[in-house]
Amino acid sequence: DASSTTPWRLHWTNAGHPPPLLARPDGRTLLLEAGHAPVLGVDPTLVRQTATTVLDPGSTLLFYTDGLVERPGEDIGRGLTRLRQHATALAREPLPVFLDELL
Repeated sequence: DASSTTPWRLHWTNAGHPPPLLARPDGRTLLLEAGHAPVLGVDPTLVRQTATTVLDPGSTLLFYTDGLVERPGEDIGRGLTRLRQHATALAREPLPVFLDELL
């Protein structure tokens, strides 16, 4: 519910994808780099690591493919930094503007 004033708690695990990006309504952004675990199905007996964070009302959680941040001959860290900087500049925009400008 977009009008909610109650924070949500997010629990996640990451199986080899780029880290989700959390854009908070105050303009802060965070790459959710915790919760890494092996690719799904490699070993069903492995315990998956999970991570937790709070989603404040008005936050945007962005999932994306590596194609958004990878460029030939460039370290993926530069692409992640670029994405985070751009998202920080757009974090206070309405969601449609945030998404259109981010892409």
